[in-house]
Amino acid sequence: MLHIAICDDEQEQLALTQALLQEYHELHPELDLRVDTFSSGAALLEHIRTNGSVDAYLLDILMPNGNGIELGLKIRKTDQCGHIFYLTTSPDYAIDSYLTKASQYLLKPVKKELLFRALDD
Repeated sequence: MLHIAICDDEQEQLALTQALLQEYHELHPELDLRVDTFSSGAALLEHIRTNGSVDAYLLDILMPNGNGIELGLKIRKTDQCGHIFYLTTSPDYAIDSYLTKASQYLLKPVKKELLFRALDD
């Protein structure tokens, strides 16, 4: 199973990213894909505490109550293996993303080819 968590405070972006993952799954029907969505970092961290880590985290950076870099650092305290992909409108945090050992840093609107390539890797 490939378990992915999306965290974005904007519902429209959550839906767009979820739709891209559905499209990815249609291209790879052999994958047992599970996607959970979260509108806050606190909700995602609670999910991790309760249910354990996931395979990949698709995180927004610009969110209220802490940014995605801070969230990634908190995730890394308990999960060193999950892949972190940043999906954001701002290029300003790209260097900071290395602190979380991020796998990718993609600018919104996310190009599906880039996201799909990142997921394939």
